[in-house]
Amino acid sequence: MLGPDKIAAAVKSYPDRAREALAADNDERLHYLLNEMMFGHKEVDLLSSTTQMHMHSVILADKGEEALNEMMEAVAKPLVKPYIELYQQDEKKAFEEIIALYRNQIGSQLIPLHEIDDEIEYQLAPCGSGANPVFQETYASGYGVDKEGVPLNCRACNKWQDTFNDAVGENIWTMTPSETVPGACSMKLRKKASKGKDLFTKQELWLNAKTKPRQALDKLMFGDRHIEYLLDNQLEGWKPWRDFTLRWIEYVFAWVPQQYGFEYYDDFMHRTYDKAFGGIYAAFDAFDTDEETLAVVAKMWHYHIAKFRVEEDESRFTFILDPCGSGGRMYRGEMHLDSFHYGDELSPLVKGKHNIAFNREDAPHYCTHCASGNRDQFLGNPLVFVVDGMAQSKPGIPCRQFVYKKDAPRDVEPELLRQVGMTEVLPLIQLG
Repeated sequence: MLGPDKIAAAVKSYPDRAREALAADNDERLHYLLNEMMFGHKEVDLLSSTTQMHMHSVILADKGEEALNEMMEAVAKPLVKPYIELYQQDEKKAFEEIIALYRNQIGSQLIPLHEIDDEIEYQLAPCGSGANPVFQETYASGYGVDKEGVPLNCRACNKWQDTFNDAVGENIWTMTPSETVPGACSMKLRKKASKGKDLFTKQELWLNAKTKPRQALDKLMFGDRHIEYLLDNQLEGWKPWRDFTLRWIEYVFAWVPQQYGFEYYDDFMHRTYDKAFGGIYAAFDAFDTDEETLAVVAKMWHYHIAKFRVEEDESRFTFILDPCGSGGRMYRGEMHLDSFHYGDELSPLVKGKHNIAFNREDAPHYCTHCASGNRDQFLGNPLVFVVDGMAQSKPGIPCRQFVYKKDAPRDVEPELLRQVGMTEVLPLIQLG
């Protein structure tokens, strides 16, 4: 048993640690923490991007080009709808939100080039999703790309722009790949309501391209230690992109069983989401101590934009998620730009009882990936993200997630196994 003091130290957020370093004038630690905070959401963001790459690739391989295009078009409509509505009300705010989508991608380099009478241009060298260098070796193998070699996530991005531009009647938001720099794109936002006027100051153009930790490091470099306000809500700083990717994933999750049924969807999740999560199992298996495991899981939940507390027993830690930063916030309708509510387009509650939906009626559809992940862990992977699919029975009720200690027996309650239809493997789970 670690006990409450060690648990509190292990789960402390990076912004809170940075505040302590700032107050103690420990600049070496402060710089380290700010640099870590720039990439704090890397595991969560890369999991989302990898899941999408797998989902698009499997649809293309299983169902063909026409089905992939139908999916992209269906998903893009609800995905960009909040941005269309915002643009029709406030051009500047809409442009800020579009820029924020790219600023917050892990691995992105966003550089403002200019604002002139009729357009604003940013260089993405590269973006952090389709052109992320992490995926280049995968693309070179022919996976995750179309027959022309274009990353499927990039094709989805182009569909967002086409859908937005069709809705507003002009080519307002465009991305043009560089002919000379691999993975680089030029993003242009064409002004209409503000044509002939400056929407942004020079400082605003630069700040739009920089996350809060990056801004804090820049200030420290020039001897300005007034960075407290940049630590406030830092964990939520990437919410514009985070919530966009959550809805993007949910809409694909919802489209697949609508088209092909839940039997196909069950296998689809195993080949896409579970496959994307596989790398995390190897990392957790290599941790030496339970304290290290707990700290990494807590960091992931912090950048998952979750609110939580931790309870401990002899075999595992329990995260009480109130709410979880993805499915829980979606269930409560707490998404950025008020952009998601169950009952909206491609936002269904699951009708009928299915193993992939914890065998509960009206389960939140996004949460099916947790059921798939449970099943994958029960078959022999490290038990690091086991979720009680019945805990969050209503939107205002917390969810529960279990992290098993390294030397603990693989004892899983029969109810958790029944939720995903796996009672027959109970002896295997207990014996490890």
